[in-house]
Amino acid sequence: MNEIETEKLTKIENDILSLKQQTATNIIQIGNYLIEAKKLVPHGEWANWLSHKVDFSQSSANQYMRVAREFSSNSQAIANLDVTKVFMILTLPVDEREKYLNNPDVATMSTRQLQSKIKEEKNNYSNSSVKEKGSDSFDDDNSATDDLNNADSNETQKCGDSVEIAKKEIDSLDEQDLELKLKIKRLESKRDKLKYQREDVLRRLEVLLPVKFRWVDTDKYENPSRWKLEIYVEIGNKIHYFHNGEAGINFNSTPSTLDMFDVMPKYRDSFCKTWKEAYNVYSAAKATYDEEYKKKWDEFYKQFNQGYTYDSNSTNTSSSLNDEDRDILMPVLNELLHKYHEDNVITGNKDVSRVIIKLRQLLKN
Repeated sequence: MNEIETEKLTKIENDILSLKQQTATNIIQIGNYLIEAKKLVPHGEWANWLSHKVDFSQSSANQYMRVAREFSSNSQAIANLDVTKVFMILTLPVDEREKYLNNPDVATMSTRQLQSKIKEEKNNYSNSSVKEKGSDSFDDDNSATDDLNNADSNETQKCGDSVEIAKKEIDSLDEQDLELKLKIKRLESKRDKLKYQREDVLRRLEVLLPVKFRWVDTDKYENPSRWKLEIYVEIGNKIHYFHNGEAGINFNSTPSTLDMFDVMPKYRDSFCKTWKEAYNVYSAAKATYDEEYKKKWDEFYKQFNQGYTYDSNSTNTSSSLNDEDRDILMPVLNELLHKYHEDNVITGNKDVSRVIIKLRQLLKN
């Protein structure tokens, strides 16, 4: 299909979609567009084009094209009828359509009323034919023969129309059957693709991913006990955490049962190994921190003893302090009381205890 035909087909698609939103006066125009489009669409792609481009089934498209062929010369006759009524009238023999097309009451009828009326008139027509045939006098053999011939002709016409309608219905059903088979084939292809994707994911899950760690907040806190440890695996662009929490003062070289709670069994050995690596980094940093902290503490204690003295025999324990000294020493005492613990090798030694006692006495009053 060349560029001109492609542009022409695109315009037809847009026009059909626009006309579908309007009244039944456009049925014929839509049908003519479909007739023209069918000539342009490549062989074998007609059903797909109808479904994806103009949202039509093949059976609906056939009805629109039939209306265009049979009512093009009398388009005003269906100007006030909706699509369903036009299709109902289309099922009638040609010689019986005029009474409905020229009847203004048809436009105001409901679809159900029109359907009932058509059915009733078909029954009346059948009964009246029987009565007329029974009331003939048959006085004239030639007249009787003519009546029989006319009756046969009418029946033949009806049978011919019925056969034609049946053929078209069969063609429509065949087209629908083909459309469903193509849809089933597309769904089966999609199912096979999803099945392959699922199997691929399962295969990737069987592969052990490397367990990694990182210490967070190292630039925020000097004390490694305040650092946060993350142990994880990277799955594509996502991260799955096995552990994510602060180290704390009791961080050990092996994880506890609680630390292992969220770890999948196949990753537990790798998790323990990674935990040990993280602990080695923590342990080295903690040793450096503790050494620096102890130096600072020893310097503070030395300066404190040089700056403040306390005589246990003196009754005035605060005489050597002024308000500025109090403002400095009170926060120091509170901080020591907050951190002091007898089991701590740094803040739990005898020197700290003596400092706390001395500060309490100095600040007593």
